[in-house]
Amino acid sequence: MRRPGRGAALLACAAGGGLLLLASHHAWGVPSTAVPGGTAAAAATRPTGASLAPLTVGVGLLGLAGVAGLLATRGTGRRVVGAVLAVAGLAAGVVTVVQAHRVAGAVVTVTTSLSVTLQATAWPWLALVGALLVGGAGGLAAWDGARWGRLSTRYDAVGATPAAGDLWAALDRGEDPTAPAPPPGPIDAAPPGEPG
Repeated sequence: MRRPGRGAALLACAAGGGLLLLASHHAWGVPSTAVPGGTAAAAATRPTGASLAPLTVGVGLLGLAGVAGLLATRGTGRRVVGAVLAVAGLAAGVVTVVQAHRVAGAVVTVTTSLSVTLQATAWPWLALVGALLVGGAGGLAAWDGARWGRLSTRYDAVGATPAAGDLWAALDRGEDPTAPAPPPGPIDAAPPGEPG
């Protein structure tokens, strides 16, 4: 059976980050009774994920940036990016669950004479799914990411390319660094400057 790889982690990271951002900007609780419109306190009866759990916004952005981080790094760097994503996803998941339970059944005072009870919406649970996707993608990258290819290795030259400093040193010696190497001489030939 083939193990899930880079594609699954990238897709999960992007989907989780997007889901966290989407869920954090929607109401996580709605009033159980009608609230008179026009009051400034009426906004408190529809708390968003961003106001209850600001970490979800940060982890959502981190999840989207993590896609680029997982693509651009390799080896230990990719494992570090994966570990950061895993810890952030786990933290966002815990905060989401705590805030979802806190908002369900909470009593909000709208005016001095009106208090309403909040009912939880589905948005915190969608945020939890996003957090788990980001954390799972990070865990997969931390566990197996060192084996994945890196960005653009398909297009790299097969042989080793000289460093820029080597090219400048060849020019300083009066050599053309773009010219092909001279063919090897006979084995029994004497080095230049010595009698043969």
